[in-house]
Amino acid sequence: MEITCEAPITSVTVHARGALVTRRAVLPPDLPAGDVVLVIPGVTALCDRGSLRAALTGERDVVAVQAALEVPAATEVAGPSVQRVRALTLELERLQEEHALLAARREVLAADAVDPRLRPASTLERIDERLGDAVAAAGALDRAVADLDGRLEALEEQIEEVSRRRDAAVLADLQAPTHARVGGGHPTVRLTVHLAGAGAAAALDLTYSVSAARFWPAATVRLAEGGAHATWTLEALVAQLSGEDWPAVALALSTADLIHDARLPELPSLRLGKAQPPARRGYRPAPAGLDQLFAGHDAAFPALPRPAPAPRPQPQSQWQSAATAGAVPEARALPDTGRMFGFAASESAGDVEEELAAAPYDQALLDAPPPSPAAMPAPASAPPFAPAPSFAPQGMPLAAKRRSFAPARASVGAGGGREEAPPVTFAQAAPEALAPAEDWLDFDALTLAPAGDRARRGRLRRADDRLPERAAALARIDALAPNLPHTRDPLAARGHFDSRYDADGVRDLPSDGLVHRLTLQSAETVPVLRFRTVPREAPEVYREAELVNPFAVALLAGPADVYVEGSLLLTAAAGAVDRGGRLTLGMGVEDRLRVARNVRVEEESAGLLGGKSAVTHTVHIELRSNLGRPATVEVLDRVPVSDEKDVEVKLVAMQPDGERYDQADRGAPVRGGWRWTVEVPAGGTRTIEYQYRVTLPAKSTIVGGNRRD
Repeated sequence: MEITCEAPITSVTVHARGALVTRRAVLPPDLPAGDVVLVIPGVTALCDRGSLRAALTGERDVVAVQAALEVPAATEVAGPSVQRVRALTLELERLQEEHALLAARREVLAADAVDPRLRPASTLERIDERLGDAVAAAGALDRAVADLDGRLEALEEQIEEVSRRRDAAVLADLQAPTHARVGGGHPTVRLTVHLAGAGAAAALDLTYSVSAARFWPAATVRLAEGGAHATWTLEALVAQLSGEDWPAVALALSTADLIHDARLPELPSLRLGKAQPPARRGYRPAPAGLDQLFAGHDAAFPALPRPAPAPRPQPQSQWQSAATAGAVPEARALPDTGRMFGFAASESAGDVEEELAAAPYDQALLDAPPPSPAAMPAPASAPPFAPAPSFAPQGMPLAAKRRSFAPARASVGAGGGREEAPPVTFAQAAPEALAPAEDWLDFDALTLAPAGDRARRGRLRRADDRLPERAAALARIDALAPNLPHTRDPLAARGHFDSRYDADGVRDLPSDGLVHRLTLQSAETVPVLRFRTVPREAPEVYREAELVNPFAVALLAGPADVYVEGSLLLTAAAGAVDRGGRLTLGMGVEDRLRVARNVRVEEESAGLLGGKSAVTHTVHIELRSNLGRPATVEVLDRVPVSDEKDVEVKLVAMQPDGERYDQADRGAPVRGGWRWTVEVPAGGTRTIEYQYRVTLPAKSTIVGGNRRD
């Protein structure tokens, strides 16, 4: 029994490339006992049909799941938004052509001039009649030009109005959902689930993959109450062009590969001096006498010649008149008509199947015995959700994958006569060894040829479901670049471990190929605000906020928008943060804090008998605050380091005491670093002073000068 039911999209997991879409079938409450076939139509044709999986909750069992491409016989009809854009575009072109025609006519009339002179050959014309006719003709020309000017002015107003309406329609079309733009009559995928057994079935989930989807990580940090409170929002830039919208779905992001070959390598054993048994092969040749199974079918249904396909009528342009019906109309660039797939509306599913399977075969090749299984390499198992790889030719049966030779024709002699070269027989050419590729192990894509196909019946063949629109959608998604600085591809920023990010609630994501910024999760955290300065490098004090990762997963590197009291401060580049790690965000320069660094250098003789020179450096750092509250400032500075045995650097004095700092926390270690954490009073000053001495031989100098500050 076959039952058609709906299956809306309930959840989507977007990977770094591609996505897994889950539909939940709406089962009837009184599901009959026994074998039942559930049919779910209307799935996007851009899905990977070989990735279909079914999970049933209940007392029944899933026997088989299938996905087949359906090409409707109805004519393709674009969506209402596309039709409106197309109609307004055609109306705009009509008005522009009419305006151009009237403008050309006005130019011709305006160039005409009336000549009131008498014609020399005429003896009956009078000067007064001639002048009256000239005045009347000039008035008629003026009225015609004025009428054309009025019509041109009205057309210009109409063109401007239609242009505005067309622009508004284009914007509405870009914002319309996919089902409203695509319309009807396009190819879809039909899902079929075979159930067996008796009892209740609570839920049926169908999962398949689509390739045209990706995301980029992002974040937003909002600081409030003077930096005492912070809200960390985990976001993502997501784009998809799967051919179907995702309305109100449970969205999740994953950095894992959608398709990953996790097969273990085969380690063959090597035994010297002993013959090894041939490895087991997954391929089995077709049995002998396969065509005898169809003797009854051939007797009941004799072979009939296949009729030639009828020529397809060419659409006639609406501007083409009856007088010029045989001429080729001028090509016009029309807007997107909503056509997504490369199938004509008049093609049926059978025609498409015949075109996909059409390939020349020689019966001698089909009847030739296949090579022995021992001569063929071992095929490996196919990874889950594997896309249909390429194969040649299309629809080639496994037992007939050999090279064919066409008879050659050559011209010999100089007298113009032609002589046919002897054809190459199949007994003369040794067939290639048959090596089944891994794409033949994608069993979801294998079909059994029907009995009417005398060349391939009884043999498995691959159904080519690769649409050119799928490759175009994937290329468009891969070429996207978000208009946001510091974005990072998760494939490059995920590190050695993969993470999954689940969104709170449901999200909407249209299939428009545009980048949408979606919120996943929000969490509260307590920031640590501090001021940091490196006066040796820049005479400025910078603000920084340090936040602890409040989420249970590690965070990827990407852009982070920093808001302070509701106002956007900047978009910072946030690095990867481990679970429980800390994120430091730079918040720019604090103009109300000033820093000045001054160095005083004194050089004198030192050592026994003055054999050495001592260069004493006194560094004075002053901090001045115009803030209305005390501020804690972290001051960083460096003392020279010497690797020469004759050059000694010694720290003499320091006030206040600092601590050594190697800058390893920022990923750029340094030597000789010092750090002071000082409290600057509101509207006051604070100083740091330290002294170090560089001792070197008296007759030597340091490259670049003895002063090292």
